[in-house]
Amino acid sequence: PVFVDRPRIGRVCKLQIVAVEQVFVKFLIRIAERVVVRKLDFFSAADQQAQAEAQTVIDAINQFAGQEITLDMRGMIESARAQFEQLSDAAKSKVSNYSALEAAEIRLRELESEPTEGDAPVEG
Repeated sequence: PVFVDRPRIGRVCKLQIVAVEQVFVKFLIRIAERVVVRKLDFFSAADQQAQAEAQTVIDAINQFAGQEITLDMRGMIESARAQFEQLSDAAKSKVSNYSALEAAEIRLRELESEPTEGDAPVEG
């Protein structure tokens, strides 16, 4: 009869299985890392695209932001609003000076509702 060292064979097989499992886990980790990197690249590119789209609106708002709003600025303000509305939601979130647009629109409405010098008082 051939002598078989079963415990030794069992240990060797177990070590080989552990080694294969380790290689497989490393392989899965590399795949997961590549997927994560690709997703990050995708989101980074999308974020850059959104920022580029938003920059046009930011520049349009900067034309009147910080200035005293007058009725003559209505075209600039309405144009900035129209440009903003055309943006994707992601790009809208990148418009850092949006509050200046809202403030200008509020001031414009106030100016439109104020009586002008040529208006005659209304008698009741």
